[in-house]
Amino acid sequence: MAPSHQADNAAERRFPIRISHLLLLSVCCAAVAAVQNLATEWSAIPADQRWLVQLNHLFRTLGFGAALAGAAAAVSYWRSRASGYRASPGAWLLLWIASLALVLGATDIAAAVLAGDTHPFFVYQYQLGALHTAAAVACVVFGVLLPARLDWKLLLFLPAIPLLVAAGVNFWAARHAWANYAVLDLLMIATYLVEVLLLGYACVRDQREGVRRDWLHWLGVVLFCGIAAHDLAIALLQLLGVLN
Repeated sequence: MAPSHQADNAAERRFPIRISHLLLLSVCCAAVAAVQNLATEWSAIPADQRWLVQLNHLFRTLGFGAALAGAAAAVSYWRSRASGYRASPGAWLLLWIASLALVLGATDIAAAVLAGDTHPFFVYQYQLGALHTAAAVACVVFGVLLPARLDWKLLLFLPAIPLLVAAGVNFWAARHAWANYAVLDLLMIATYLVEVLLLGYACVRDQREGVRRDWLHWLGVVLFCGIAAHDLAIALLQLLGVLN
């Protein structure tokens, strides 16, 4: 077995899930939920669509809360030089998702501040544009820094393409008060389908090479799949006309 694989297997044994991690998860989920409730203007949401917003809030609370807690655990392991922790690809996925959570929280708060002075449509489009731009930049940065095989790097690089297109569409919509999302939805669907296949290939290759990953890796993989499934569902619903 290669030395790097031995290091991954040793990390799996030395960094188990602890009670402190669960407590950190609770705090992070509470923080995400609080920011979302602060930024949501419930009176402006049609009564028949509020359950969708609540479901989306639940997904974000659990997903982003877990990502923030996992990223904090990975950083604490990194900072402890005596631990010898070597971050797995999934841990880098966690850092990427956690960065999205922080940017989303900042844009949610900014949107809440601007809500009284600007039309909600324009606030929402600028918010999405800023979020998609930051997410694309994070994809490139973490993809470059990730010390792993090319298949794992591509998992971070590929989403930057539809995210940049989405940012352009959002800023166009904010400026011209309309936009066609059909092409973007098709691009998102195609990209995430490729991502799922690529992720499956990377995991199978790890298994064949005898690489065992720690729980932070698998948490990152699961959350990454959750984001892909969430975005796929939204793109499909928009193409079908269920969501506007």
